[in-house]
Amino acid sequence: LQDMRLQGDDSVETMDALKAMAESKKGLHGKRMLGTWKARLPSSAARYIIEQVITPRMVVDVREWKPSWDPDCHDWLRPLIPLIGHLPESLYGTVESKIRNGDYEVVSPWKEYLSPVQWDTFSKLHILPMLTRLVRDMRITPPKQTDPSFRMVMLWAPLLRVQDVVSILEAEQFFDKWEGALRHWLQAAKPSLGEATAWCTGWKTLFTPELLADETVLAHLDAGLDMVDPAMQDLDSLFSKL
Repeated sequence: LQDMRLQGDDSVETMDALKAMAESKKGLHGKRMLGTWKARLPSSAARYIIEQVITPRMVVDVREWKPSWDPDCHDWLRPLIPLIGHLPESLYGTVESKIRNGDYEVVSPWKEYLSPVQWDTFSKLHILPMLTRLVRDMRITPPKQTDPSFRMVMLWAPLLRVQDVVSILEAEQFFDKWEGALRHWLQAAKPSLGEATAWCTGWKTLFTPELLADETVLAHLDAGLDMVDPAMQDLDSLFSKL
């Protein structure tokens, strides 16, 4: 703001914002926390500072930003979040182009930095399709799971709505493949009860707590344990002969 004034900006808005900033410092006892400043500023002054001072500087910063060097945006965006709330809409396109092919380390901080609408748009365009491909191509191979795809899906799952992840698992027939692989293993290799139970339990531990709280997910996992139980297997065999 001082630079703007030195450059000849004598507008009422700039003068009011400077005055508000000076007033907001009183009583902070040296703590220059942006969130605290924003709370003490009139909304009009805060909005003016964000639009006229911060956003123009961020335009330059985002163009120069290299995700691989500063994945959590510590150098230019993260410190400003308490003041601006989320990434300005005008910068979304530039950010999207830089992170859409990024790994988890690059993308995950943006759940905090983007607005809910921005994050929903980004996840639908980039994260959900990626997870869909992983689930579709996943191979389930008891007793040893060599395909790491499911762990990757669960890594990303907390960034998304539970129902979106469940929808992917169901649409790509994950549980059908899982139960089919288990059934084939039980019939072909005849593992011990302990080994088969441990396999099912091991898979259950891979799911996020949020997914385990979903009734659909839990029902499928419990169905797998029922298949392992010898009494249940005998009962299934009996019904198949009727």
